[in-house]
Amino acid sequence: MMEVPGFFGSNQIAVVGMKGIFLYDYEGNLIKKMDHPESLGGAGFMAFPGKHTESTEINGNDYLITKSVRSRDSFNGEMKFYNTFKALELVDPESASFTEMVRLKREVCF
Repeated sequence: MMEVPGFFGSNQIAVVGMKGIFLYDYEGNLIKKMDHPESLGGAGFMAFPGKHTESTEINGNDYLITKSVRSRDSFNGEMKFYNTFKALELVDPESASFTEMVRLKREVCF
């Protein structure tokens, strides 16, 4: 697990893991599995205590909001990382599509 599970809709639980996002009913039956848009390979991640998968409704459709785990050919501290990193994924379970959102901007302070 990469985040604490969260509720989705009125009767499902979303679990985000290294192998994808999984939706379960309250009895523990797998409803749907969605693969991450990119292979995570041996990627590592930093878990934040208390951070859990969120859900929201936009224009009558239910979505999940998770932290982005997309791979980039850069690293924290490198300007390219800050120019391309988007912190969150908007996940549409209906179409199993992932959309990166919320660009972070690194400011230089003098």
